[in-house]
Amino acid sequence: MASARPERLPLDEPTAESVFRAFQLEGFFPEFSAELCGTVFPHSGVHQFRAGEKVIEGGENGRDLYLVLAGRVSADESAFVYRLDYEDVSYLLKNNPALAEHLHELARARTAP
Repeated sequence: MASARPERLPLDEPTAESVFRAFQLEGFFPEFSAELCGTVFPHSGVHQFRAGEKVIEGGENGRDLYLVLAGRVSADESAFVYRLDYEDVSYLLKNNPALAEHLHELARARTAP
């Protein structure tokens, strides 16, 4: 069974700030905003998952990155999740090697034991 693909919600400034902080983008986009976030990541966005809906399920091919903005990712609670679409990341990284290296290092640091 595939995970839910709820409707994408409007992007606001607090959400853009969460994306900006989570991915530490200050050196690349010093004046990041909801409008710029929508331009840089046109296929990505905020989705609300209601209690019981699956964000992603074991065995699915998943290439997107999820940033939990509110709630918990569990079967019993509603959650708001920013889904960073693989197409957006792919395009951005191919065209910005410095950002690609930055995000690679950030991922390495977050997964280090």
